[in-house]
Amino acid sequence: MLNRKGISQIIAAMLMIVITVSGAVVLYTYSSGLLGSLQGARPQQSYLSQIALEYYNWNLVAGTLTLTLRNVGTTIVDLSPSKADYLVRGSTVSSVGCGQLDPQQSCTATLTNGSGNTVITAATAGVAYLVKVIAVDGASFSYTCIAGRNTGSTA
Repeated sequence: MLNRKGISQIIAAMLMIVITVSGAVVLYTYSSGLLGSLQGARPQQSYLSQIALEYYNWNLVAGTLTLTLRNVGTTIVDLSPSKADYLVRGSTVSSVGCGQLDPQQSCTATLTNGSGNTVITAATAGVAYLVKVIAVDGASFSYTCIAGRNTGSTA
């Protein structure tokens, strides 16, 4: 009976191999993520494009929504009315104003009802609505504006 070897030695060897391989996988995953950040990996484009809403004036009588936007990111953002999309309450509206916006520069975009809709004039005064600006490169910026209000003076 003493000369017989049990199956426990085989199981122990298999367990040691499994533990070693899984440790190597964890170490590789950790080090590849760490090395990627140390090698100067660039952030995604969405972190480089940032547009802040400085001022807005929602005039229900005139049917306009004026937005003053500032590029607080590090890249040029194209907000050209013919290429970018401006949405109010989920509907596309017409815009006049902004074009290519350099970092730390601001522009004013005047939004009016789009073709066949009354989304700006039909808003209820005092109610907050979602206003979305989608740049030419696909970066999306969302703001909440209250119909019939403004955020103060731009002077």
